[in-house]
Amino acid sequence: MIIHTRALVLNHIKYGETGLIATLYTEHSGRMSVLARGVYGKRNTRSALFQPLSLLEVSVGYRPGRDLHHLREASLSVPLSSIPFDPIKNGIALFLSEVLYKTLREETPNPGLFQFLSQSLQILDLCSFGTSNFHLIFLIQLSRHLGFSPQLAGDVSDEPAAPGMHLFADPSSGGTPGSDKASAEWFSRLRQAGFEQMHLLEMDHRTRNHLVTELVRWYGLHMESCMDVKSLPVLTSVFSS
Repeated sequence: MIIHTRALVLNHIKYGETGLIATLYTEHSGRMSVLARGVYGKRNTRSALFQPLSLLEVSVGYRPGRDLHHLREASLSVPLSSIPFDPIKNGIALFLSEVLYKTLREETPNPGLFQFLSQSLQILDLCSFGTSNFHLIFLIQLSRHLGFSPQLAGDVSDEPAAPGMHLFADPSSGGTPGSDKASAEWFSRLRQAGFEQMHLLEMDHRTRNHLVTELVRWYGLHMESCMDVKSLPVLTSVFSS
């Protein structure tokens, strides 16, 4: 059957001389891999559609139970005006696309999650200042959609956390040996902030990079896999310069 759906590009690899296989997160069916033919060539610019985190409208020859589906048509749903050209925004987008590729596994529709992804990306594209904290707030909010919300050691919970499952210490406790009270305080503020407040959180680059590294580690604990995010060193170097 042919389905028409909005989709977010997570990743793509070249296939043959002129084709590619793209991993999409779709509004209709969640994660989906599609084969697109004839996207490379001297006069063909369709490959530009499949940059990480492009928002597309696609028509797919969809067969339930198959691992790979045939892409029939694709067009931009929301053209991005600044992310491809702004070094900080582009670094954030590349990092987040890799995190999403490693974490979005369900091949079932989740309209609320798709709406969050679409709206968040458009906020990043349109925002003219304060974007250096975007990825931190995004990761915290994404985790809620995935079913695990970040915890500090002092949080009250119905279920005790396994060792290592907390992020930092309770910011009101004064810290414990080996804990990072300052990071805990920043993390507590980030949990309460939305994208509209991200420009108010003026932390130094060492704290920012420490927080994102810990969030990636914490994601790996919940995903029960090694979160070897290759773009993380690139992102942290962007904020260290």
